[in-house]
Amino acid sequence: MDRLISLAAVAVLSSLVFAGCTTGSGNARLENLADIPPTTVDGRNPQVFPGVLTVQEGASPSAVRYIFHTHGMGKTDAKSVLIEPVTAALREAGYTRETIPVEPTWDDAPTARVHDFEGEALSCEGGAAKQPPCRYDHFGQYRVDRFLHADGVSRVVVYSYLWHDDLWRLQRPFLAHDLAGLQTGFAGWTAGSLTRELKTSIVNEGLSDVAAYLGPAGGALKEGMSSAVCIMLREAAGRPVTTAEHNSTISLSPSDCLDEKSADSLLERGARISFISHSLGSRMLFDVLSAPSSGKTPIEANRTPGTPTKALVATRKATDTFFMAANQLSLLGIAEVKGPQATSPGVTGTGPPAAREAPVPGCPKSLPGFLTADCRAPKDSETRKAQKSGMSMTAQNAMDALRPLKVIGFFDPGDILGYSLMGGRTGQGPKDISFISVLHRNTPQILRLGSNPLIAHDNELALQTLARPGVGHPRAHHAPPYPRDRPTEVFKSPNAMAMIFCGAKSDPTGRLTPAPCPSR
Repeated sequence: MDRLISLAAVAVLSSLVFAGCTTGSGNARLENLADIPPTTVDGRNPQVFPGVLTVQEGASPSAVRYIFHTHGMGKTDAKSVLIEPVTAALREAGYTRETIPVEPTWDDAPTARVHDFEGEALSCEGGAAKQPPCRYDHFGQYRVDRFLHADGVSRVVVYSYLWHDDLWRLQRPFLAHDLAGLQTGFAGWTAGSLTRELKTSIVNEGLSDVAAYLGPAGGALKEGMSSAVCIMLREAAGRPVTTAEHNSTISLSPSDCLDEKSADSLLERGARISFISHSLGSRMLFDVLSAPSSGKTPIEANRTPGTPTKALVATRKATDTFFMAANQLSLLGIAEVKGPQATSPGVTGTGPPAAREAPVPGCPKSLPGFLTADCRAPKDSETRKAQKSGMSMTAQNAMDALRPLKVIGFFDPGDILGYSLMGGRTGQGPKDISFISVLHRNTPQILRLGSNPLIAHDNELALQTLARPGVGHPRAHHAPPYPRDRPTEVFKSPNAMAMIFCGAKSDPTGRLTPAPCPSR
């Protein structure tokens, strides 16, 4: 009897120790509560951040909400990750797919020029050429989904950009041998199971995307993504791209795809834009949005260097939320460090101060150019007046209005590739931007030893709380974690997608709970 009592006591004590040393999933809190301005909600001023579907201050209920989102590294099942969570969130908020002739399809995203790729064993699959050099006049695919609310007024248009398939075609010849060896060959038998899984999922199917993006393929990818962004911006401005225009002229940069009249129209129409990205996709999207004008037109060619175009400022003004799941800007921002500048042929060194762009007060250069577009734009100078020439009063007021942008980064401490969002890198960002860092646990940490980094990274942008027991994380070799019989459960816990779409509210300590999904 005493032995049974002792065993029971040991079991109870062990369970208490196990519970005390284990952190659960489903927790979210604001890391920088003091830096977030209060938001007026129902006469109160709690610290909250709005979701995509939350009506923003000054926005018309009839204004169309445009969402552009893309995936991150290693997303071999990116199509389901992009489409399923968004559809479920909109369905929860009372939106249904608009009647269309056929189910939306994935269309090729054109590039600004033809890209030729050469490399060992390239098969040119998906390209315009059959044998190397592999020729691409497009890169990535995009899809457009349109949703209408039950009120018959509110509309949401979702642009999804898939870059994985085309980028992986260029990587696969170099990695296929190692992947096969890890699965069935000698390397797989001699490597430990954890090593094999980490190398396969994090290096070969993950960080390889970074290596490819930093090479020549990155240029083609940015042009393909830019063309999809441009098509969305043109629609939001009421100037949709025609079949004849669906070519290189829309792929150069957002500054090139909107002319002055289109930028004016984008502001007049009151469209609201949200960007949603994951992991490496965040850096790609900022690179695209921050791309300077090509200077093809005389007006743009003669503007002061470093001055944002009217199109870029208008796009920034129309954007009110930018969400980054599994935030990596802190890590990938290392690539932005400036090195010595050439002062004369064959000589390196620091260039003279006059050769550098003059600093703008309150406008840190460490941020992507898209975020600083408005604070770098002239305010009262002759250049600003010229920028606004020909604009309607509505557009002029919208150009000058202070429209806050919320940049929200989610990270799980169990994700070895996720980082906290540093507000403005220095904490001194433009006054119209709030940087919100959310510590979001979507995986448990066992005995303070760690958690599965694959689940922590991949699940950040998925509806992981809907997964049935045993389903695993959403990778191609697992069952998809999107059951359709319990669509509302995800909105009862602090899931990233629930907070992205429906918003969240904070208690005095910064702990977040999802806000009810708006359904007008």
